[in-house]
Amino acid sequence: MSADLMSPTNESSDTPRKPIKSTAVVKLSTSEIPNNFEVLQLNTDLNEPPSNWLSTKATNGSSFGFTNASGFNSFRIANMFPDCVGEVDVVSDSENIKKLLKIPYSKGAVSMIVHRVENTLLIDEFDIHKHLMRTAESEWSWLRKFFVEHVMNNLSSKGFHQKDFSIGFSRDALQERKLVSKFLYHSLSETNSPSNAEGCKATKENVEQDAASMYWSSLPEPQLELPDNSVGHEFARNVVWTFEDIQMLLGTDMPIFGGDTHPCISLRLRDMKKPINVLTGIDYWLDNLMCNVPEVVMCCHLDGLVQKYELIKTEDLPHLSGSKFSPKLIHDVAQNILSFLKSNATKAGHTYWLFKGKNEDVVKLYDLSSLCESDTESGDGNPFTVPVAMLLYNVARKMKKQNSKQHGGIRVLLEHCISLLDREKYPKIVTSAHYMLSDLYVPAETNPSDPAFPEEEPEDPETLDGRDENPEQGQEVEEDTNGNVEVGSLCWSNSCTKVQKKTQPPPLSGSISERCQNSLKHIAEGLYCLRQLDTRQIQKEEEEPRMAHPFTAIPMPFASLTSMAVSPTKTEEPKIDSANHWKAQLLTLLYEKALLVAAVLTQHSLATEQYGTALRQVQVLLTLNLGLQKLSKLLGVKHGKEEDKEATKSFLLGQAGDACCMIVQNWSKIDQFKADIATKDDFIEPILKQLQLDVGPYDDDTVPVDLDLPNVKDVLKSSIECYKQALNSKPAPDQFSSLCRRLGNAYNELGVVYMTQANTLVTGAGEKDRNEFNALVKKSLRELELGIAAFEKGGDRNNLALLLLNAGRLMRLCSFVMSPVCRTPMQGQERNYYLKALNYYQKASCVLEKRCEENEQIWDSVNWQLSTTLYNMAVILQDYPDGNKNQQEVEKEVVEHLHKALASCDLSTPGRQLPMYQIRAASLHHKLASLYHKSLRNFVGDDQKRKWQHQLCRNHYEKAADMYKSLEGISEFLRVQLERVAFAEFSAESSNSSGSKRAMWLSAIDLMLGCADLIKVIVKQKEAQDDEEEQLKLLVILEQTMQSILLSLAKLSAKDKANGAKEFKAMYAATLHQVSKEKEDLRTVATRLSTSLKKVNELRKNIM
Repeated sequence: MSADLMSPTNESSDTPRKPIKSTAVVKLSTSEIPNNFEVLQLNTDLNEPPSNWLSTKATNGSSFGFTNASGFNSFRIANMFPDCVGEVDVVSDSENIKKLLKIPYSKGAVSMIVHRVENTLLIDEFDIHKHLMRTAESEWSWLRKFFVEHVMNNLSSKGFHQKDFSIGFSRDALQERKLVSKFLYHSLSETNSPSNAEGCKATKENVEQDAASMYWSSLPEPQLELPDNSVGHEFARNVVWTFEDIQMLLGTDMPIFGGDTHPCISLRLRDMKKPINVLTGIDYWLDNLMCNVPEVVMCCHLDGLVQKYELIKTEDLPHLSGSKFSPKLIHDVAQNILSFLKSNATKAGHTYWLFKGKNEDVVKLYDLSSLCESDTESGDGNPFTVPVAMLLYNVARKMKKQNSKQHGGIRVLLEHCISLLDREKYPKIVTSAHYMLSDLYVPAETNPSDPAFPEEEPEDPETLDGRDENPEQGQEVEEDTNGNVEVGSLCWSNSCTKVQKKTQPPPLSGSISERCQNSLKHIAEGLYCLRQLDTRQIQKEEEEPRMAHPFTAIPMPFASLTSMAVSPTKTEEPKIDSANHWKAQLLTLLYEKALLVAAVLTQHSLATEQYGTALRQVQVLLTLNLGLQKLSKLLGVKHGKEEDKEATKSFLLGQAGDACCMIVQNWSKIDQFKADIATKDDFIEPILKQLQLDVGPYDDDTVPVDLDLPNVKDVLKSSIECYKQALNSKPAPDQFSSLCRRLGNAYNELGVVYMTQANTLVTGAGEKDRNEFNALVKKSLRELELGIAAFEKGGDRNNLALLLLNAGRLMRLCSFVMSPVCRTPMQGQERNYYLKALNYYQKASCVLEKRCEENEQIWDSVNWQLSTTLYNMAVILQDYPDGNKNQQEVEKEVVEHLHKALASCDLSTPGRQLPMYQIRAASLHHKLASLYHKSLRNFVGDDQKRKWQHQLCRNHYEKAADMYKSLEGISEFLRVQLERVAFAEFSAESSNSSGSKRAMWLSAIDLMLGCADLIKVIVKQKEAQDDEEEQLKLLVILEQTMQSILLSLAKLSAKDKANGAKEFKAMYAATLHQVSKEKEDLRTVATRLSTSLKKVNELRKNIM
């Protein structure tokens, strides 16, 4: 820059000033870098147009000086950046904001149109002269009528004229703008690179392309509609301007220049004959703040001849001589106007008119939407309704695509959009809005098996505190929404701020069924909207006569004589023209959404035990699935892969099978289930009817279930058929094993039903009962075997073992039926059924392999049943030996079964099964000891084998006695001890020496003394026991046996003159008592015997 022409101004004050907080972020710009600035020479004539005048190529795509951004540009800006709507306070043209902030300094008229979308105000200039005074009588008639009757007449009485409402430029103003334009083109450096425009253009296109790629391909992008159908203005840049605590999204055309020493400046032309006034100073200051420009270069001229340049910093502009103003006052005005508008422009979708007449001191706000609704005479509606609705849709669509968690806010936007638009004129947008609402309630990514809906994130408290409540979201609004504010009060700090309740849109909530119902409601509305469109198209085609097109041949219905007969070719897939592609996509989306919602409802019904409803809903799902497939073929729209379709059908049939199984398990509620099946669903029925209209007649893909639910067996058969068809329908890989398991479970349930019925016939003795029993057993075994095969295919070891267990129980039931009434040796069918039962139990044990946390109960059941079967079989074989086998063969078989049964008793694992296993093990040891005892009594042969069996007998008796004693099984313990005493007596009798006899009898006495502890338990018992008679009998035997053995010991000792003769005699005397003539009770005998045992025990200590 030339030092002669360029100099800083000296009019700035040195006093410290509090800076205004102002930042601007460029969202989109036609130029990445400022235009190169060239200082003009002294006396350059600006009246002469430069060679590059009005060339956009020289200015990087901008046009200096003649652009007029009047019109409704806030809609265009908001639609370009929908993510800013709701976040910023204002969207507007920068010129409109400057005009509002200059109200206290200007006497001129102000006419603005205001709209509210969420927390954002859209502000546009409204040219009264253009729209109300120069248009046809039929346009804006309702507003013209109001303006003439209430505004014009009032102002005319004060001396105002129509020309006062015009915002056009005067002749002098146009000449001045022309001179400024020439000056800016003169100031462009010749080195200004024209490639920037192309680069910026490409950048913009890329931005738009990137933004477009984020949109859902299936949902239509809204068309930009402006109230006056004008061509929108493209600003040089769009910025988000933060002015203290106010955020605005603005469009601005201020040219920005730069050079080596001053990289970012704005250029202004000043006539040295005229001083800079306050309005001009505010204008320059706000322009620089809005664009983050730190300096302004002012070119001074006389009659168009350049004289000098002045460099002024942006923060010094409010303090220039003759144009001083307070930045804080400007901020107060901004804050008060914003507060005034947000306090009064409260209804989303309504159009408000902000008006101030020339030289008036009051700013007024009118609700034009309410005015339009009240004027029923005029036929034209509010021209702002559609642009507002389109913007609401665009903002909601952007939020939805960005996965915003503010679902309540998105819902409010879409509901307002639908309420504002005529669905006959805008079917795409209305249908898409209904689809997005349905997707809000049930998102596309919802898992029907686990419908966990995303929670709505609460807004930042700091953001919420600055947000006014929307009346549609809970705040009541007075009927008269008109407001006014005095111009003077705008300059007072916080003069228009009202304390209001701060809130946010109510969150999207509700139960699963409520969300699904709301989703289905919007799906039905969307389908109806598309259907109405078809109807109108058909009517239009019928009303319009078919006309021949000039220069186009009319096809005639005959073939050429030389043509050959051609066989019919395969029908091609239908193709949709691009005009109807959006409809095909939306139609498919809506039905897919209906399918998902119905699936969620089905899963919810299953989870809440509404199995009749679930069965009905599965029928709906199958109908929707088949209809959607046919619709896809008709429309030529790809709907999933073929394998996915089969997998879906398989999944649905599996759900039907599940419902049937659960109905059987809850058969007591069968009446309720039947009522639920017969109930019509008011939310899904309209969708099914619409589907029938869209695809025409087709065979329903019904579930193979008798919906009358006649009986348990038939319902289980239906369940099995559902699972079988599901497996045949090519299920998804991760569903195959699950279906196999569920099929096996259904087979098991049916097999158990037959088994239960067979069990009820066990008591029957007639031939008819026996034949029916055999038939039921055959059916039960067949179902169980099929279930076993299904679980083997599904690889489910636990359930496979469970079915093998049930098959074993069935075989035991058969063995019980085949057993004779009067017990005889086990033969024929009874033995075969026992062996089959053992085979099933052993297979189950092999399948489980070992006990673990997953199969504890099944493992215990298998082992218990195996042990029980072996025990029972051994008892029968022992008590009723086969006459065709010798004693040795019988004993060998019995011992083998008893040992296997003993091996099946799990004595090492703690739990509720342990006492049962201990009792069983004690009984088995008792049985084995008794068997060896009996064998020894009849044994003749090898002494070595005799000694081995003798030892085995003693060991098993000892183990049985220890287990019964630890379990306090008094009767069982006494019985075992008496048998042990008898075995000692037998050993004594078998001995030839007096010493051996004495030793055996002494061991018998010791065994009886070992009963003292449990006899004391009997003495202390207060409540009667079930086996008191058995215990009394055993105690009497014990007492008599002890007397007999002590007498024998006393005689033997006296005969051999051995030590202890006196003690044995005393022991015997201690056991004697006076015989009572009356029958003694258990506790009397137990008390006496306990006393005798105590005396005997004291005397026994003296005998070695």
